[in-house]
Amino acid sequence: MQHASPGLVAALVLLLSTSVAAQTGPKRPAKKTDGPYLTAPGARSLQEKLAQKRPRGPVLVAIPLAYRYGTDPSNYYCSPSIRVTNSSNSPVQEIIVGVAYRQRPGRDVGQTITRITDIDVGHQLTHFFYQLDTDNCFGVSGEVNVIRCVYENGQECVGDVRATAYGTIPLKLTTP
Repeated sequence: MQHASPGLVAALVLLLSTSVAAQTGPKRPAKKTDGPYLTAPGARSLQEKLAQKRPRGPVLVAIPLAYRYGTDPSNYYCSPSIRVTNSSNSPVQEIIVGVAYRQRPGRDVGQTITRITDIDVGHQLTHFFYQLDTDNCFGVSGEVNVIRCVYENGQECVGDVRATAYGTIPLKLTTP
């Protein structure tokens, strides 16, 4: 007498259990996941996962550092460093932001425009050396206007840009 292989026995048990369930279970329409292969409940195909809209993270604009430069007290000035961090799930091809700087009493102390390109996911780039019309950086705040933001895939990212109120010079996003 020959013995059946364990794989054959498992296949027969599986076939028998599915045919019994099919005879006694409620009728339901076939799903895409039905078939001879094993799938996790609620699993979707790779094509469905790639086609779905993925949530985007923010593209952050901040001024974490601002330096005081000058050779003597009569010509000191504040110089902010604008940093853009890509926390989204797509590389940023180009971002252009304008920043209007004010000191606490409402005095305008300068404006800058910054263009940064090719920011990979999870990376940040910083532009240095802007000269503001104030001898120190205390009490300076900025309003950010996003002029252009485009992901590498061509989609707009203006709505994903966030200005941070933390750092040496706090920023606030303004709408055009």
